[in-house]
Amino acid sequence: LRTRLLTRAQGNPFYLEELLNYLHDRGLDPLDPDDLKKIELPDSLHTLILSRLDQLSESEKITLRVASIIGRLFRAAWLMGYYPELGDVPQTKADLDQLAALDITPLDTPEPDLAYLFKHIVTHEVTYESLSFSTRAQLHEQLARYLENAGTSLDTIAYHYGRSENTEKQREYFRKAGEQAQKNFANDAALEYYGRLLPLLKGPQEQTQIHMQRGQVLELMGKW
Repeated sequence: LRTRLLTRAQGNPFYLEELLNYLHDRGLDPLDPDDLKKIELPDSLHTLILSRLDQLSESEKITLRVASIIGRLFRAAWLMGYYPELGDVPQTKADLDQLAALDITPLDTPEPDLAYLFKHIVTHEVTYESLSFSTRAQLHEQLARYLENAGTSLDTIAYHYGRSENTEKQREYFRKAGEQAQKNFANDAALEYYGRLLPLLKGPQEQTQIHMQRGQVLELMGKW
């Protein structure tokens, strides 16, 4: 078994750790010959993580997927605030504690600013990609609407609206974030926001204004 694990992990310590977690979650005893016969190792890290997630309860799966929309690091307050469908606070907290105990999303920051972290970026990516594109877009918009009233940075709100299908809000926040970046001399960020905004504008008058603002930024950077 040790040889099989090392061969499958191919020198990746995270992969090896997840393989051991996979066996542990199933209650398999490596010293039991009968259990050894039952061991079938997933053939890729992606499949392995999905297999581990499949072992979670339904409420834990939903909590994890909804949290993946926020990012690899997520605040419990944001999670419960933007997606109240998770249930009451004790239930959600119990799910988060269990996910932390399983070492999937360990605690990052204790109360009062309770936050958790997907232990590995691959776990976050697999969880996020397990959601359909339309579901991801809907949840990003739901989160962005919550963050509008939570005193969050324009960059964060623009990021989540940017992953939604709400073009009206994208126009609003790409413009706001671009103008703020220009004001703060964050020139590359301003150019990126204005560049994303231009294709969303309806008329030449609005487009001309943004081209002029891009020109001001480029002039400041000496990119004649």
